[in-house]
Amino acid sequence: MTNQRFLQRGSAMGLVLHVVLLALVLGQVVFLASRFRWRLDSTADGYYTLTGSTREIIESMPDRLVVEAYFSPKEDLPGQWRDGRDVLDNFLDEIVQVGRGKIVLERFNPNDDKALADKCTRLGIKPIDLRSGTATSMEVNRNWQGMRLVYGGSKQKVLEQVQPMSAFQLEAVITPAIKEVLTKDKKVVGYMEWPAAAWAASRAGPTAGRRSAPSTSWPSAMSSATSRMPRARWCPRTSTRCCCSAPRTSPIARST
Repeated sequence: MTNQRFLQRGSAMGLVLHVVLLALVLGQVVFLASRFRWRLDSTADGYYTLTGSTREIIESMPDRLVVEAYFSPKEDLPGQWRDGRDVLDNFLDEIVQVGRGKIVLERFNPNDDKALADKCTRLGIKPIDLRSGTATSMEVNRNWQGMRLVYGGSKQKVLEQVQPMSAFQLEAVITPAIKEVLTKDKKVVGYMEWPAAAWAASRAGPTAGRRSAPSTSWPSAMSSATSRMPRARWCPRTSTRCCCSAPRTSPIARST
């Protein structure tokens, strides 16, 4: 009887020990899964995989980036917007996983709180009014799909509307916004343009203020040379008009 009770007590303690160990193992698995998530992109062209440049930007962040997503519920969106929301949610989950705690994603629904809707208006996030209805009625549904990136608690970038787009297009929009809030000082390149007169005077040197003599052009020089040539007159030697320098004499003097 005593041995039977001892065996029952031992089996009960063993069962409890197994349950405790199993709970510890499951808790450890859940903790590791929540901290180190791993996703598999089964597409052939890596449709849901971030590019190397985006990963490098996220992994090199020294401070924390808070992504505030002001989204309406996906159930309130039409078909095209629902598909775009799935792509957007996958992209945000991917950057949070790559960030390893450096990126915090916060989701808000402005349709449930008027204060949040007013905050979106102040931030510059624009609502999306989507029309839906039947042949007899028309209804306008106000939805929100904008984001604000806050880095280091001071720098921020607002994306007023995130339209439905592919993963590559989303990366082309969101990655430059992340890089913008990470940049501390923007380099400015300037140039100075000197006035033409001042530049010419600086190149001329000390003789810039002196007035130079006017240059003589080729036609005026030819005209001046022509005016200095002797005119044709009566020549007593040849009895014709020529340009020689012989003195002019009368026919009577010449005959004598």
